[in-house]
Amino acid sequence: MDLYIGAFVESEDGQDVGTVERIILDLASNEVTYYVVHTEVGRQRDVLVPAEVADAREHILSLSIPSEEVEKLPDYLEVKYGLPPSPVRPTVRKLAIGREGGAVQWLPEGQTAELTGGQPVDCVDGEVGTLEGVQVDDVTAEVLGLVIGVTRRRKSARVPTAWASRLGPTRIQLQCNIQEVESLT
Repeated sequence: MDLYIGAFVESEDGQDVGTVERIILDLASNEVTYYVVHTEVGRQRDVLVPAEVADAREHILSLSIPSEEVEKLPDYLEVKYGLPPSPVRPTVRKLAIGREGGAVQWLPEGQTAELTGGQPVDCVDGEVGTLEGVQVDDVTAEVLGLVIGVTRRRKSARVPTAWASRLGPTRIQLQCNIQEVESLT
């Protein structure tokens, strides 16, 4: 099952509650742990949706909670902290702030990877395209592959996650060449 970044999100009671902005993976298990959803329920904001309350269906992420529960999900924020390691690139940590009681939950550093739409994808011999989404196992929520918009072919390719050598915050690095990816279109 492919889930595209930008997919619509629907609550249990059938309400359109927003769109998928990011997908957060656990690097150890290769499973989706959270979806970052830009919601329009109540005030517009980004919320952290646990994977266990979400069912990915290509262009729709269906939630097993009603729209009023979506309002109670924690905010997803990027927070700059400390001195920047360089004048160009400040250090950024990701966190969620709970709506009830204001509890802060830091996402584990080095244990998760964030995938966003349009993220550049490189092969060993150059840039091949951009990330469009992921292939998710319907039963286990394991990410099986990356859906890449191949620039030269203007088509999508489904690349196994095993081909990814690095899932960075700004780029994805594959351990294959462009021709191998293009053969999957």
